Amino acid sequence: MIVNREQLTELLVEELYDITNKNYDESGHFDEPLDIDWNMYLSVGDMFTSIILRDDELVIKGILFFFVGTHPHIKTKLVAQQITFFVEKGFRRNSSLMIQYSENYFSERGVNFIRQSARYDSHFCKYLSQKGYTKEDITFLKRV
Repeated sequence: MIVNREQLTELLVEELYDITNKNYDESGHFDEPLDIDWNMYLSVGDMFTSIILRDDELVIKGILFFFVGTHPHIKTKLVAQQITFFVEKGFRRNSSLMIQYSENYFSERGVNFIRQSARYDSHFCKYLSQKGYTKEDITFLKRV
């Protein structure tokens, strides 16, 4: 298995089609079809970071996406906010490789905080607690 940060390009967007749909099918909670605004992600440049897990045939098996920027309340600090994390069934034992890679990657680039999102009752939530992440906010969603 190979974990790397990959620059988002139109070619990578094409490669991401299958796994983003698998992610949405498994964890999506909307009654809307998936319609990712890839142009928006492409337009923000290095503010968007994609960590990709590939198998030995270089097929994408996991994605970990972040937005990186100044902390909204502490402008001297950088924060990486995870927006998507998904690893295909059968490859999830490699999830920790992706988390460790992202922590090293951001630490080397001066990021001060990493925020991870997890469902409150998930194994991932328990894993993050074991890795030293602290629970901060609970996010609620209401369709209006």
